[in-house]
Amino acid sequence: MLKTFFSSLLLIFLLYSYVQAQTGSIAGHLADAATSEDIIGANIYIENDPSKGASSDFDGRYLVGNLPAGTYNVVISYISYQTKVVENVTVTTGEVSVLDITLSGSARELEEVVVRTERAQENINSLLVMQKNSSTISDGISSDIIRKTPDKNTAEALKRVSGVSLAENRFAVIRGLSDRYNSAMINGTPLPSTEADRKNFTFDLIPSNLVDNIIILKTAQPDLPGDFAGGIIQVNTRDIPDADFLNLSISGGFNSTATFNPHYTYPGGTMDWLGIDDGTRAIPTNFPATEILQNSDQEQTIEATRLLANDWGFEKMNSTIPNMAMQISGGLNKKLFSNDFGGVFSLTYNNSNRYNEITRQDFNFSDTTALYRYIDSTYTNNVLAGALLNLGYKISENNKIVFKNSFTINSTDATIIRGGNNFEQATLVRNYAYDFVANTLFNSQLSGDHFIKKAGLKIHWEGGFAQLTRSQPDFRKLFYNRNPEDSTFLAYVPFGSASPSLAGKFFSNLDENVYSGALDLIFPFNIFKNKSNIKAGLFYQGRDRAFEARVLGYTVTNPTAFYSQNEDPNAILALPPGQLFNEENIGTAGFSIDEITNPSDVYTGSSQLTATYLMLDNKLPLNFRLVWGARLEFFNQQLTSFDYTNNPVDVNTKSSDFSKLPFDFLPSANLIYGMDDKTNIRLSFSKTVARPEFRELAPFSFYDFSTTSVVIGNDSLQRTNIYNYDFRIERFFASGQVISGSVFYKKFNEPIEQTIDFISSGGYIRSYSNVTSATNFGLELELRKNFDLLEKVTGWKQFSNFIFSANLAYINSKVDVSSIANAADSTRSLQGQSPYIINLGLTYTEPVSEFGVSIFFNEIGRRIIAVGSSEYLDIYEAPRPILDVQLSKRLFENASLRLNFQDIFAQKGIFYQDQDDDNKFIEANDKTIIAVTTGRVITLGFNYRF
Repeated sequence: MLKTFFSSLLLIFLLYSYVQAQTGSIAGHLADAATSEDIIGANIYIENDPSKGASSDFDGRYLVGNLPAGTYNVVISYISYQTKVVENVTVTTGEVSVLDITLSGSARELEEVVVRTERAQENINSLLVMQKNSSTISDGISSDIIRKTPDKNTAEALKRVSGVSLAENRFAVIRGLSDRYNSAMINGTPLPSTEADRKNFTFDLIPSNLVDNIIILKTAQPDLPGDFAGGIIQVNTRDIPDADFLNLSISGGFNSTATFNPHYTYPGGTMDWLGIDDGTRAIPTNFPATEILQNSDQEQTIEATRLLANDWGFEKMNSTIPNMAMQISGGLNKKLFSNDFGGVFSLTYNNSNRYNEITRQDFNFSDTTALYRYIDSTYTNNVLAGALLNLGYKISENNKIVFKNSFTINSTDATIIRGGNNFEQATLVRNYAYDFVANTLFNSQLSGDHFIKKAGLKIHWEGGFAQLTRSQPDFRKLFYNRNPEDSTFLAYVPFGSASPSLAGKFFSNLDENVYSGALDLIFPFNIFKNKSNIKAGLFYQGRDRAFEARVLGYTVTNPTAFYSQNEDPNAILALPPGQLFNEENIGTAGFSIDEITNPSDVYTGSSQLTATYLMLDNKLPLNFRLVWGARLEFFNQQLTSFDYTNNPVDVNTKSSDFSKLPFDFLPSANLIYGMDDKTNIRLSFSKTVARPEFRELAPFSFYDFSTTSVVIGNDSLQRTNIYNYDFRIERFFASGQVISGSVFYKKFNEPIEQTIDFISSGGYIRSYSNVTSATNFGLELELRKNFDLLEKVTGWKQFSNFIFSANLAYINSKVDVSSIANAADSTRSLQGQSPYIINLGLTYTEPVSEFGVSIFFNEIGRRIIAVGSSEYLDIYEAPRPILDVQLSKRLFENASLRLNFQDIFAQKGIFYQDQDDDNKFIEANDKTIIAVTTGRVITLGFNYRF
């Protein structure tokens, strides 16, 4: 599959080298100014040469090609619409002049009305129409804005959107709702969760330069999946181009805490540079299976131990290489059997290094005395690679097929050296951990659009397949300690049974396949002499997940023999990690491997979602529009595993609504009132659900080295019913300017929340539970405005090239946790919810020299990052301001340069317990649990268009 995929990419690249355009073209999209609907079959032609023209297709798109370089007036005409002439459209050799157009209806069908306008104003009006006439409350970010930021992946771009913040720099939090309350889609196909322990998609998996736009849908409608409350994140990759192109981008980056500084690492594989383990970390193929090893005698266990490589050593490198990134992308637009054929491809590679010094500590709840204080020196290499291939073919004027594919790799390789004090046990510690995690995502989608002209019927169908893998081969943890009065650290190798945190080796693999299919029908009709349409459809999604883990660890084979037969046992335990498990130390008087894998460390899961919906989009008198209907979702979920007493666990859940019918009934209504051509008032109501993920149901236990906690699932979880209410007022101005304000309220019945139990030595058990109810209330404000008023006052024309943007959010949530026995309070905020979000931006672009400056600021309010209990306070993440700056300049006709400054403030990330309950972090009064140092990143990039 991959060989064919990359061969297709190479073919497109070679084809491009034979195609050199000697003329230019005009292309764009044609839409109804009042409804934003595509206009099909309109005539677009050159005013003084009608022979050079085209018709808009069923997507409203058109292309007028083979135009010599020059300036043209473009005529657009269609029955019952005002004819429009767009003047002074410049065509350049080898390039496409984009001209998106909107047409207004004619008051009298037989009366010809001609409107003349300029190209620049027409493109702006079209953009505003698309935003203004959206049927849902939504926000987003386009590729144009993404290019003005230093963001290298989709996760970083998401934080620019109103009401969106990031958890752990990669998980989206929308309107204060994280994880389970958000859904992700790529090109209309649902994405699987990339995490073994939570419902979430790691958005840093998708390189930002593969993205055409990102849209956050914040209100529901029947043709959208019903399992969300915060928002649906729709990532759309680049589509069919209007003309051939080929771009090359390269960049290098400097990290202030890592680049050119020494770092520690361990021997890896030959494919690590690509983010793939070549088998170096894998369990040997001749190593015994779990059941055989657990039933082996001592001699057999020792022989099995000798099959494992001694891979515990690490080394110091004198210098860390700079970050690097490169991308090549191209596109074709040709004729195939006299019909339009096109495609885009992209290859992206990003390799970055960082160093974080992380202080970890914890405290006794009763007297706040310190339990431990560790400092982790964490050296991390991240590889992000992606490939994209989208192909489209117009079978005829009213029929098109699109084939979209993407493949991404995202890996992290971390070497962690921990030192510090365990005050509870009165020892000094030195720990070592080596962790390689590789995520891959393959997504493929075949879709078709068809238009039956006589009936006015639009048909859309699609079939999708996504495959996600997550591999964590040989997560190694080695523990040394010593008494304060001693001078030598000794390895803590357990007697008897192994421990995952003491000379432990953890292997896990997650594989998930997602199959989806959809059919949508749109039929137009008139009501009150206004255009309306009815939309109906079917949707199916099947998920199959398989997860397996093996937990191994070294032990002292025979403690009596170890201390009686070795001349100096402590000298063996004092050996460095690379020598501790040498061949001579494996045996009866030394060490051997032990397997503590439980049946609960393996689970399989599947789910089937079948949905049908009916949606009406009614244009009503007095400028009202009502989009309403209902969605029925039939959902089954199965999970098979074992509990800790080795009893089988079989989960089989089915949807059952209040009516006791075997489906979730999900009604929704969006009412839009157009006060005038530029102003909307929106009201929305919907019911949605949130269903437990496989991992939340599975009894599998995972020890998190970073947080010293254990996560266990709960197989009795139920789905959550959510009632959503939204209000928004928005006004659009010229030149892409907008101001909007939103109010939202959400009511949750039986939300799923994380619970915590305290163990000794700063360790915790985390699980999940349904609580009684929760509410979420918020306000959002968005502004995008230039400084044209100052231009009028001062006469300096550059002021209109400055654009200020701001999106602010205030959010308040309350969760009823009175049903949880050891809860700290009867109510608290939702986990991951920030009370405020601030995103500010200022951009300037000089149109002649194309010199640009972009400044972006982001800050979120404190939020609960780990839920506490009656015996342990909640852990909060303190606010951390982030400032990014980009400078860009066109060097010559086809080349440009970008200089990015990322995280200029580089403030520490602070996670703390609010001891005095004053809702803010004061170091002298509160207890810092985790403090993370970060580095500033400076990147210089060069782009060339062939």
